[in-house]
Order: sequence, then structure tokens, then C-alpha cells
Amino acid sequence: MNYLLQYTFKPHMGKDETARMMETFASVGEAPGRTHHFVRVDGRGGTVIGETDDLDAVYRNVLSYSDWVEFDMSAVLAVDEAVAQVMDYLS
Repeated sequence: MNYLLQYTFKPHMGKDETARMMETFASVGEAPGRTHHFVRVDGRGGTVIGETDDLDAVYRNVLSYSDWVEFDMSAVLAVDEAVAQVMDYLS
């Protein structure tokens, strides 16, 4: 399964909270199956694109950061796969 995970840092995080989040990142690491990780240049969050069949592991990873980050995750299809589904639906 391909996924799109968008995250936003909780507002008003201080340096101490940011330091604890980065310590967690150093020990826990990236979401499983990550293929791309983009950080927003406004400093408010980022986007992870990945592929995995282990949603339990993704969920465990997300929970590790829940004190500092809010998440929005979606399963996604490549456009060529989605168009084929739409064409089947229309026929």
C-alpha cells in the first residue's frame, strides 16, 4: 500500500519540546516504508510518502511523535492505477 502522511507541528513548541522530539526521531526514526520525506520551508511540518503493508508499524511510529505532531494519513494510488479504475467504473 502506498501512503501519504502529512504532519504539522503542534503550535507554540519551545526549544525544549523540539529537542525532545528530535531525540525521539534519533531513536525511533522514519515511518516504515518511507520513500520520500519533504519538510515544509515554513517550518510548520512536512510530508512523507511511503509504501508498506505493515500499517501497525506505521501507527506505532506515528504514536511515538503524537506529543509534538498532528498527522493526516491517506492511502493513495498512482494516477495510472486510478485512471484505470475510473475507466472501469464508467464502462
